Amino acid sequence: GAIILVHSAKGAERLAQLAGDRLAGLRAVVISLAAAAPLSGVGLSRIDIAAEPNEDALLQALSTTLV
Repeated sequence: GAIILVHSAKGAERLAQLAGDRLAGLRAVVISLAAAAPLSGVGLSRIDIAAEPNEDALLQALSTTLV
C-alpha cells in the first residue's frame, strides 16, 4: 500500500484538510509527534514517527516501515 511521508506539522494539517478520509487505510511516516497529531483522526492504518525531528531520522523511519 501507499505510504505518505510528512515533513512538518503544518503539512500534516493541510493534508488532513485537503484529503481527509481519502487517507483511510494508508500509512504515514511523520517527522514528529506534532506532525502526527493532525492525522490521528483521518483513518490512517498506521502512523510511524521519526525518532528525532530531522530528515535523517524521517528517512530511517521510512526505511524501517518498508521492511
